[in-house]
Amino acid sequence: MVELSFEQINSLLAANPTVSGVKWQQVLTGDVDREILFREALARQWHLNDSVIRRRLILDMEFLEPDNISGVEQLLAEAVAMDLQYNDPVVRQRLLELMKLALSAEGQAQDPEEAVLRSRYNLQRAQLVGPARSHFQHVFISRDRHEDAEGKAAKLLSHLLALDEPEQSAPLSDPFLHGRFFTQLTAGEISGDFGAHFTQQLFYVGLPVQQWVGSIRSIYGLHWVWQYDYTPAVVKSFEAVGAELLAQWRLEQGQLNFARNLAALRKRYQVRA
Repeated sequence: MVELSFEQINSLLAANPTVSGVKWQQVLTGDVDREILFREALARQWHLNDSVIRRRLILDMEFLEPDNISGVEQLLAEAVAMDLQYNDPVVRQRLLELMKLALSAEGQAQDPEEAVLRSRYNLQRAQLVGPARSHFQHVFISRDRHEDAEGKAAKLLSHLLALDEPEQSAPLSDPFLHGRFFTQLTAGEISGDFGAHFTQQLFYVGLPVQQWVGSIRSIYGLHWVWQYDYTPAVVKSFEAVGAELLAQWRLEQGQLNFARNLAALRKRYQVRA
């Protein structure tokens, strides 16, 4: 069993001198846990085997003793003998990260059976809805360019209906900052370019496809819209989100493993005042 002295605890809490009460205890637990992880990593001699830490300790020695011409292994041994691994914040952080990864992986079971992921899928169906999307082009009538934008928009309809293809409408449109064609965008994406009213008409009132509809008001002016296609919101299939659900499960298992293994490590240490 390893004991942490009162002086060591005070040193751990030096960065939090004003913390008190329950919050003090929370900081204490966090710093003590970090110290436990750090000491466990040293006990596993990762500071001798990890290439990043080895290079860091050698650089520390080269800085402290620039005239030292020893080989890298000797420099490393001298660094360890001087306990530089305890004082270098980069080494400490690297060892903590290695321990967190190791404790998350230790005891990791095999990936779950498909039934486990399907059960998770059924529980999360409400959150697994793919958003509605619209593919459209528009003809823009700017309020800044036309005193009677509504009248201009009304006169455009006959010209639009006379076109052989909707793509021929480009000369009829005023310049629009965000372009004329929008492919498979969501309501949130379109709202950023056109505003809430335009988006409301397109997604929630609903526009027919393959015909000119308008004029629809936006934050910039009026628009005639040709919607090529509209994809309603649908629940994503299990096949579409299976990899995402598996990654979610693995993350949760890693967190559980880390908590379980850290709790086991705590039993090997005693904090004393």
